[in-house]
Amino acid sequence: MDVRLFSSVAVAGIPLLFVVIGLVTWIGDLGVTGRGKLIASMMIGLVLGAGYQISQSMPVDFAGWFAVIVYGLALGIVASKVYDTGRALIEQGFRLGRLPLIEDNEPETPASFLRRAEPPVK
Repeated sequence: MDVRLFSSVAVAGIPLLFVVIGLVTWIGDLGVTGRGKLIASMMIGLVLGAGYQISQSMPVDFAGWFAVIVYGLALGIVASKVYDTGRALIEQGFRLGRLPLIEDNEPETPASFLRRAEPPVK
């Protein structure tokens, strides 16, 4: 599956893949984890991907609707796996000692690194 297909799709100038990844991250912040988060990411991808496809052209036959569903499922899979891969790379960097230490020279955890990287909530 070529991720570039999804990275070029934008709604109002915003890449749809980033919206899906952002929503998956947001539901994780709400406490959804594990299979629930995986199912939610698939549903988000399905709804937004199908919505995008329908906004481009309303399907009129089975082939059109099938393409809408497959596109939405693929967007959900790509978004959840991009998120998981990024998280795994960060965790691997910590295990290998290749990510920075915090001020008191104690090793930082993946969660604290991600919290520092996120903008403060106002």
